[in-house]
Amino acid sequence: MSEEIGVWSDAVEEAFQEALNIYPPCGRKKIILTNEGKLYGRNELIARYIKMKTGQSRTRKQVSSHIQVLSRKKPGEKFKGINTTNKVSKTQILFDV
Repeated sequence: MSEEIGVWSDAVEEAFQEALNIYPPCGRKKIILTNEGKLYGRNELIARYIKMKTGQSRTRKQVSSHIQVLSRKKPGEKFKGINTTNKVSKTQILFDV
């Protein structure tokens, strides 16, 4: 856990929380970035957002692990990163980053 805190500084954590609000949970679906035409999963988009906002890199696996750690930390509360009420429609979502 101490490694987790070191990797997720306040600036990175703030960018992470912003990205969770921007990119809703979408299961195994991929999202197309209109300016690149490449498919990205939600965790990859969150990692890209963190890089864009802070200049610090995080991998999709680090993002995934951080979501899991935070969801376990708050057992009595719903963690907004895994809220299932914001389901993505079956049509492809387009985001510009």
